[in-house]
Amino acid sequence: MSDCSDEDKTRAALDELEPWACEEIKRLEQQFEARINASSSMRKKRSRAGFFWGLFCGLIIAAMAFFLLAPLICNHT
Repeated sequence: MSDCSDEDKTRAALDELEPWACEEIKRLEQQFEARINASSSMRKKRSRAGFFWGLFCGLIIAAMAFFLLAPLICNHT
């Protein structure tokens, strides 16, 4: 008889915890989604910054090459 009452008490306690557990799972899923979205936006920002940094360095190298090679090309013709 005590087995049934213990089982009923356990079942009742689990039934009380179920709504809380569902809410906690939803909250954790939302947190996880927010972290994924934040990290993907950071990757996009880094990607854009890397692109513009590469473009800037490329333009500087092209300008230096032009100023170094322009006198040779102009004098050669």
